[in-house]
Amino acid sequence: FSRQPNTMVYQGGEDGHGRRIFVGNVNYEVNEDELRDHFGKYGDISMLSAKEGFAFIEYTDPNAATDAIRGMHNFEMKGRGLRVELATQKTEDRGPPMRRDRRDADRDGGNFGRGDGGNFGERGRGPPRQSER
Repeated sequence: FSRQPNTMVYQGGEDGHGRRIFVGNVNYEVNEDELRDHFGKYGDISMLSAKEGFAFIEYTDPNAATDAIRGMHNFEMKGRGLRVELATQKTEDRGPPMRRDRRDADRDGGNFGRGDGGNFGERGRGPPRQSER
């Protein structure tokens, strides 16, 4: 995404008072200018923060946010139907899916989602020690 010099980056946190929307299912090829062109039709945008696959847009007027949700939800943009909703703390906390790594395996017994309980011998992980053979 190319960023305009006056574009603020949303850091999360404060309540948007009904002015902030979440836009999901955004094609990675869509840039901030295209989002601004489409969503700017509904009112003055005070903040736009776009990442790969989603964006947050804040309007100066909560009515503009409501109109944008009504007008742009399921709107097809570059082959993908947008999901547009009022931003909540839950949507603001969204990010890329978490990858499981070794630390996760240590917390859940080494299972890594295999369904076998992660049983690697008597100790629960790793190959058996020489004394366990």
